Amino acid sequence: MSIKRTIITTIVALALVAMIAPGVAQGVTIEELLAQIAILQQQLLVLQGGTTGGTTGTVPSACVGVTFSRNLVVGSTGSDVKCLQAVLNLSATTRVATTGAGSPGNETSYFGPLTLAAVKVYQAEHGWTPANQVGPLTRQALNAYLAGGVVPPGPGPIIPTGAGLTVALASTNPATGTIVDGQAQFPLARLTFTNGDNAEVSVTGLKLKRIGVSADASLDAVYLFNGATRLTDGASVSSTIISFNDSTGLFKVPAGGTVIITVTADVDGTAGETMGVQVVAATDVTTNASSVNGTFPMSGNLHTIATGTLASVSFNTTTTPAAASIDPQDGYTVFQNSVTVGTRAVDLERVSFRKTGSVDNDDLQNLKLYIDGVQVGSTMQLDSNGYVTFDLTSSPKRLEAGTRVIKVLADIIGGSSLNFTMHVWNIADATFVDSQYNANVLIQANSTTFSKRSTGEQTVNSGTLTITKKTDSPSGDVVDGGTNVTLAKYEVKAAGEAVKIETLKVSVVVSTTAVGYLRNGALYANGVQIGSTSNLYDTTNTSPYYTSFSLGSSLIVQPGSPVTLEVRADIYDNDGTNDVTSGTTIIARIEGSSSENNAIGQVSATTIDAPSADVDGNTLTVAQGTLTLSQYTAYTAQTAVAPLTAYKLAHFTLTASTTEDVNVTAINVALNAVASSYSSNLYVKYENETTTVKPTVAATNAWSINYTLPAGKTIDVMVYADISSSATAGTAIATVDLDGTTVGSAVTSDSSEVAGQNIVFSSGSFTEAFAGTPQDQLVAGNQLVEAARYKLTSSYQQYTVTEMRFSVTSDAVAGAIVSAVLKDGSTVLATKPYDSANDYFNFTGLNIVVPASTVKTITLAYNLSIPSATAGTSDVDVVPTLTYVKRQDPNGTVTEDDPLTYAANSTYVYRSAPTLTPLSFTGSTIANGGTQDLYKFKVTASNSGDVSVKQFKVGVTWTDTDNADTLKLHTLKLLKDGVDITSSVTIQNEDGYTAEGTSGVTDTPDDTIIVTWDGSTEDDIPFGTSTTYTLRGTFAGFGVADTAANAQDAVALSITTDSVKTATHDYLNLGTTTTSIVKLYSSATADASASNHNFIWSDQSAVAHTAATSGATATNDWTNSYLLLEPLHSQAFSR
Repeated sequence: MSIKRTIITTIVALALVAMIAPGVAQGVTIEELLAQIAILQQQLLVLQGGTTGGTTGTVPSACVGVTFSRNLVVGSTGSDVKCLQAVLNLSATTRVATTGAGSPGNETSYFGPLTLAAVKVYQAEHGWTPANQVGPLTRQALNAYLAGGVVPPGPGPIIPTGAGLTVALASTNPATGTIVDGQAQFPLARLTFTNGDNAEVSVTGLKLKRIGVSADASLDAVYLFNGATRLTDGASVSSTIISFNDSTGLFKVPAGGTVIITVTADVDGTAGETMGVQVVAATDVTTNASSVNGTFPMSGNLHTIATGTLASVSFNTTTTPAAASIDPQDGYTVFQNSVTVGTRAVDLERVSFRKTGSVDNDDLQNLKLYIDGVQVGSTMQLDSNGYVTFDLTSSPKRLEAGTRVIKVLADIIGGSSLNFTMHVWNIADATFVDSQYNANVLIQANSTTFSKRSTGEQTVNSGTLTITKKTDSPSGDVVDGGTNVTLAKYEVKAAGEAVKIETLKVSVVVSTTAVGYLRNGALYANGVQIGSTSNLYDTTNTSPYYTSFSLGSSLIVQPGSPVTLEVRADIYDNDGTNDVTSGTTIIARIEGSSSENNAIGQVSATTIDAPSADVDGNTLTVAQGTLTLSQYTAYTAQTAVAPLTAYKLAHFTLTASTTEDVNVTAINVALNAVASSYSSNLYVKYENETTTVKPTVAATNAWSINYTLPAGKTIDVMVYADISSSATAGTAIATVDLDGTTVGSAVTSDSSEVAGQNIVFSSGSFTEAFAGTPQDQLVAGNQLVEAARYKLTSSYQQYTVTEMRFSVTSDAVAGAIVSAVLKDGSTVLATKPYDSANDYFNFTGLNIVVPASTVKTITLAYNLSIPSATAGTSDVDVVPTLTYVKRQDPNGTVTEDDPLTYAANSTYVYRSAPTLTPLSFTGSTIANGGTQDLYKFKVTASNSGDVSVKQFKVGVTWTDTDNADTLKLHTLKLLKDGVDITSSVTIQNEDGYTAEGTSGVTDTPDDTIIVTWDGSTEDDIPFGTSTTYTLRGTFAGFGVADTAANAQDAVALSITTDSVKTATHDYLNLGTTTTSIVKLYSSATADASASNHNFIWSDQSAVAHTAATSGATATNDWTNSYLLLEPLHSQAFSR
């Protein structure tokens, strides 16, 4: 009882609020409070054992065994639709129809517009937003009722909460302007209403204040517009205040949405007056929003009145049509008036028409506006208020001065026995803009003050029904013996009211006199069979000459929802002999007359002839399948250069007629003397199939096949053969025919013999070669580099290269390449990844044309990866080799050059690479005992990554002219960027003796200075930076033997490039002799085979890179200076 008590208490509290708060401006409206009370009363009724929704508690018999398990929409059919109508008919407010189809006791299984209208009422009664379907919420309620429960009441109105309604001047608010006195609908202001609440809000009142220096009477009528839709009638100004009120809502703003409202006015003032409008305070906006926000007062701009003579627009006194009773029909003129345009042309931007009367808004559809007989604007529908608005703002219609005929056409699809009248209802319902002043013209009626322009009352007669042949009704051939063949398609269309067709008479007109009827005749409505299967009788039969189908209630045609009706039958008579033959013609016919009376209007109960005259389908011709073989016109006569492999001797198309499928059983190929003499390995391709290959070719050749060619389909048939090198002259011709049997009619269907294209044999040649560039190179990874250029040379005829393949030495090497790019000059032809399954880069789909007797150069480039010594992708040679070229000559001859072995020059890839630059310095004169810079060079790391230097050698060349003293360079030091780092390195001669002391290096045994970073250290050069190394030392023993002869002691120092590439992926190794000098080898274990090099560096591409010379931490990312640099200049010194 506590739940009941709570509900009763809440009802009382809400009722008190409703009584004491009748003037609420914001928050919940009285209507919403009353709605909540109603919901709570309904819930209380449920708890007390009552019912909801007008149901009686008795499940209708139509609902036995029914569960609503799917969404239902207009057009749905089934027992659940019939149950739905029965449930809706339990309440007077949701009744589908009062009489006829859909009324209580006459429920149907078709979901039409009447059912939808009742569903929407049902949904609204439960507090839900009406939808265009029976969705999950509605199905839940219906299933609850059928299960013996009660339909759960709706949630009731949502009380908006949140940020409230914000009012502001729109970004399109009219700027200060000039008003032409006497103009209509001048836009004074434009306001935005933005809803920050959690639910739709309604604005029921809006108060504006006139501002400026003007009189109240100068604003003759003020309106509110939402776009082209007029929201209000014209309001007058009283003591500067303009008030708009509508308890049902002037307009609504969806949750989170914005509505732009335009304030317009008809102006009748005095030149010089200024006017505008203002929202003074938030309380001037009446709404159920949680709050009203904005910066108040909120004023639009002021506008000044000026005088001018505007064009005139006057509607005629007479508006047609006059009062009449009319049949439902399409394209009926529902409004017409002759409008007189005076002074100058005007542009029509908007016009609205209002429908009044008893017909539903949905009964008039597809309204079209015509000006002087030409449609303008889009086809529109009536809105929920009975208005149709044609908005031409984006493309106004120019009306020149004179009399212009404005009319509206509509389809009348419903409203039997009801009526309607069309109007131009309000002076603000049409916007005509003066073509010179760009001001709205105040419309008139009969050259005086405007009054409503109305047609006569139109009364809709009882419903009509038309049966017409559809444009896609079958025509042409049908297969002899076919089953369930569609003979005709019709559109059945009701207007004015729903029409039930109870019987239909159907016949066939068959040209073969021995055929009295076709078996298994049937009718299908929207793809579903209606009525029973029966013979379709020929019209020449004495009795019966037609078949009558009893349809009961299975064919009820709703207005606005045409039904597609199909007549189907077997192309076979019913006496077992099937006298239907190829060439027999068949016409399906729906029999009709003016006295059929076989259909009933579901509202008026009027009998209708369905149809009133015979309606024939198209003439169908019984046919059997055929095969048509033709030369393929796109493959013309060819000139071929032998030898050729799998050369196309002929190309045909094979087509099955549209009648039926054909089983193709044989292909026959006859070759003329030239073709048979030079051909071998003959075979035929048809669609995706290939015959066996005949190694030995005869003048006539045949293959048995089993292939079904679908009706109407065309496939390619191509003859291929190998052509021997002896074919240097002559013309080869292949002639083809095919044998077959039709699938349906089982008759022989062979194609005719057709000679193929002339193939003339000639000669030509094509060669490929490496173009010699680029030279051997060392590159950094993670960039696009050119790897090779290849020459393609044609002789005597044009060739088109369609495929090229390039290999590298291994899959591991290919790992250094992301993709290969093939280019013709600067044009990229294709980009391909490495095909590891076939060990190549394969460029297919190429179209490289090499004109006759020319050379084309093709470039291969690599998109390189970020190399890694650990992964085996650094310090690798990605030299490409052209291994395969597929080309074809102008005759279509395809030649594959495979294998090819055109290797390019080497391209070694590293993560990063250093650049060595010699640096000059002054002071080449030797001063014994003086310390001087001996050699200086700069190492720059590329932007791809850091590099490391482990060791470099400086060659020493001595010139001893007097042999008196030993020439010496001693106390050697190494400077890095001017800083002495000798303590970090070992400076020695080639025998491993230190050169850092006074012993130094001498001219007697020594020719090399070696600088090595100590132990496991190295010198790191960050990417994109440079380091300068300077070798500094002291001279001793240098003299002058003969000054006059310029005979003087001298020395020269230089770094020389390593001339031989080390093995890939080298480790630092000390070797087994002179172990103070670092060498390179395939492992870090000391080995006598470790080799000496002039410059040892690393791209740091190994995982956990180190400069260790032994042990597990050593890494294999070290190399020498091969391709790294040309010999640096020699720095010479003399005494």
